[in-house]
Amino acid sequence: MQQPMKMCPQCSQPASLEQGVCVSCGHQFRTKFQPSQQTQLLPPMQHPTQYGHMPAPLQPPFYQQGYVKPHRGSMVLALGIIGLLICGPLSIAAWVMAASDMPQMDSGAMDPTGRGLTQAGLICGIVGTLGWILIVFALLANT
Repeated sequence: MQQPMKMCPQCSQPASLEQGVCVSCGHQFRTKFQPSQQTQLLPPMQHPTQYGHMPAPLQPPFYQQGYVKPHRGSMVLALGIIGLLICGPLSIAAWVMAASDMPQMDSGAMDPTGRGLTQAGLICGIVGTLGWILIVFALLANT
């Protein structure tokens, strides 16, 4: 059985009605879409990695992943920065909190998505603590 043929209105070549697209020029019969010279029609995507990218998987919240506690990375970082700039004891608090959170993240008891914030807070806490100790010793040496 032969496929019904129709003449393409754009390029006047015979085209199959079952495919709905002229093979010569790309004219689509059903949508009346007429691609310009610059438009390229991409083949249908067979697999997400066909074009070199994979959609990012959606992560469920920490309590659905089996973690007992949420991370405190933003609080540790805020304490580290405030301790570094204004109040030295907050640097110590950031250092202690980060030092206790990192092993919990490693063991799987705490949500590990805040690891970067916690590490940044740990560094700020260490630098802030050492800086404030140096300032206190410098002030004591001058008296």
